[in-house]
Amino acid sequence: MVKSFEQLEVLKIEECKEMQVVILIEELVEKEKTSQTMFPKLDRLELRYLPQLVRFCSNCNSFGEVYEAQGLSGSGSQVVAAAQSKLVEREVTQLVFPRVTYLKLSRLPNFKGFFPKIHITKWPLLKRMIVEQCDKVKTFASEFPSIEITDGDNQLERQTQDPMFWIGKDSFSCLEELKFQQNDNMKRINGLMHLWKQESDLKLIFYNLRSLEVLECIKLVNLVPSVVSFVNLQTLEISKCHGLENLVSYSTAKSLEQLERMSITDCDLVEEIVKCLEDNVKDGIVFSQLKSLQLRGLPKLSSFCTMRCDFEFPSLKEAIVIGCPQMKYFSMGKTITKELRNVQWTDDEEKRHWASDLDSTIQDLSLKRYPH
Repeated sequence: MVKSFEQLEVLKIEECKEMQVVILIEELVEKEKTSQTMFPKLDRLELRYLPQLVRFCSNCNSFGEVYEAQGLSGSGSQVVAAAQSKLVEREVTQLVFPRVTYLKLSRLPNFKGFFPKIHITKWPLLKRMIVEQCDKVKTFASEFPSIEITDGDNQLERQTQDPMFWIGKDSFSCLEELKFQQNDNMKRINGLMHLWKQESDLKLIFYNLRSLEVLECIKLVNLVPSVVSFVNLQTLEISKCHGLENLVSYSTAKSLEQLERMSITDCDLVEEIVKCLEDNVKDGIVFSQLKSLQLRGLPKLSSFCTMRCDFEFPSLKEAIVIGCPQMKYFSMGKTITKELRNVQWTDDEEKRHWASDLDSTIQDLSLKRYPH
C-alpha cells in the first residue's frame, strides 16, 4: 500500500480516535531487508490527536503484539485477521524517509514509537521536529541495539523499553530544530526520562542541530549523555523539567562554542548548569558566542558550576538571574565577561545591578534579596 503513495508530498492525520497504526506491512521482500524507502516524495508529516495510536508502521505479527500489550480491541475484522496471520517478521536495518523536512507528533497518549522492535530509521533531509504530549515515550532516541538470534527461540537481546526512534549515526544528519513541549496538562509527556540513552556512542548524531527546546518534561533526569557534542547549537531552552539536577557535562559544555542563547527556567531540582566530575579543571570553558543567559525560578541552583572551572563569556551582553535563592556566587572558578555591564534581578527590566564583575554582582544580589 505504501507504494501507492509514491507521489505524496504532505501527510497530515488528526482526530482519528480509533486509529492504532498508520501503515500495516504484511511482509517485506528479501531485497528490502537492509533498506526500504518510505514515501519517497513526502516532505511534511504530521500526526495530531490520535488517542489510540501505538505505532506509525507495523507488520502484522508485531501489530498483534501491540494490541495484546496495550489491552486494546481491534475495530475491524481485517485488522484482527492480519494480527492472527502469524507472518514471520523479516529483519529490517533501515527504513528511510528520504525527503521529509518537517515532522510533528502531537497529542499521542499511547504512542510508543515509529516502528516496533529492531527497525532503524533515517531522515536525511529532516530539519525540524516537534514532539509534544506523548505520554508513553520514555526515551526519545537510542542507538541500534545488539541482536542475538537463537535457532530455537528466535530471541532478541534488546532493551525492554523501546525508544521513539532506533537510530544510527546518519539518522538525523540535517536536523536543525528539535522541540519537546507539554502544555498545561502535566501528564501529557511526563513519562519522558531520557532524550538519548546514556550508553549511546553517537557523539555527533545531531551535528547540525541549531535549536533545542525541552519544555515541561517533568520526569526528565538526563538531557544528553556526557559524550554528546552540540557543535552548531545556537539556542538552548529548558523549562519546567523538574527531574533535572544539572544540565550538561563538562565535555558537552566545551562543545557549545556557537551557543548564542541559553535559558533555564522553573526547574525545581537543578543545582548546577555545568557538571564537572573533578575539581580544579585545567582547561576552562569558553562560551564564545553566548549573548543572552537566563537563570530563572531555580530554587536549588547553587552556582553555574560547583567545581573550580574557569568560564569565559566574551560576547555576553544580557544576564537575567531571578528566583535563585541558593545562588551565592556565579561559579567556584574564575569568570570573565568582557561585554556584560549589569544583571537583571527582578521582573522589572529597569532594576539591574553591577558590582565590578559577575561573581561580585551575584554575591551582592544574594545579600540584597536573601540577607539570611
